[in-house]
Amino acid sequence: MSAMRSGSPSLCKECRGELGFDPETGENFCMSCGVVDTSTIENIGAPPEAVISARAQPESHLAYDLQLHTLIGGQNVDASGHKVGDDLGFNQLRRLNNMTISRNSKTSNQLKASFEIARITDALKLPASVRIQAEETYRRGLNAGIISGRSISNMAAASVMISASSSGVPCSSDEIERCIEAVSGRTARRYYKLLIRGLNIEFDRTTPSRHVPGIAGRAGLSTKVERRALEILAVVRDSPGLVDKRPVSLAGAALYLASMEEGERVNQLKLAYAAGITPITIRKRSTEMQEVLKSAKDARSFLDELRREEHGEDGRFDRNSGAPFQHTTDLEQSV
Repeated sequence: MSAMRSGSPSLCKECRGELGFDPETGENFCMSCGVVDTSTIENIGAPPEAVISARAQPESHLAYDLQLHTLIGGQNVDASGHKVGDDLGFNQLRRLNNMTISRNSKTSNQLKASFEIARITDALKLPASVRIQAEETYRRGLNAGIISGRSISNMAAASVMISASSSGVPCSSDEIERCIEAVSGRTARRYYKLLIRGLNIEFDRTTPSRHVPGIAGRAGLSTKVERRALEILAVVRDSPGLVDKRPVSLAGAALYLASMEEGERVNQLKLAYAAGITPITIRKRSTEMQEVLKSAKDARSFLDELRREEHGEDGRFDRNSGAPFQHTTDLEQSV
């Protein structure tokens, strides 16, 4: 530690104390309050022209408070991009502005939720459109009084799930729970239903077939198994006993049955981990699907029997005319 370098300001911008120089870091700092003087550091921020052009851009829903237009940034410039002379007064005004924002409970809640939503979408590699819509969903829930008194992390996860579902992007609560430690999958699903009911959100239900490629890729299954799983899901799609089941569990069970049919047997534990569910769920859904497939096979056999009775004994008929083939002897043909 040594005296301040020559040519640098001699007083601190915060408390007007004496500045000192640290040779290890190459920074000037206040001897009284310890604040580092950034005036000697190269300014890597955007120029005033960029600030003006940025202000001309349309407002983004990623901002946690669209109504707060007096937010003071890190650069000491005014609305026109001109540098403000009194740095001490500007820093004090910035500090008071930040204190005002943090003391507003609603704005503070939205700020924390914005951080959580960004963390979840970045961890799951979700597109920016999902994040923007999740911010809007959370803001609507906060204004409606649904979010007050509940976990911010789980509500943010529920908002991301709603946004992903409406955008057609596969995103389950189990995937979020594995990536974000503060999120509970069960609580996020409960908040998911709460937001849908409270905000009257309507969207197409996620089909199990959307989860098949992701689960098959994580489990290392071939495309042949994947195609067979899609065929199984098409057969059991309208089954009354499977309508209210989770789509990801149906996709995992279909892949398990398809792997056994195609000779690529996969461990239930491995497939359950790839789908984000338990092996017990895989076994239950597989048993239910086998019963539906057996019923469909019996019904198909019955229809084939009726068709054979209608079109002749051997069941063969002309595809062009639809009439059954006639059995003729050699003598009849010669005549």
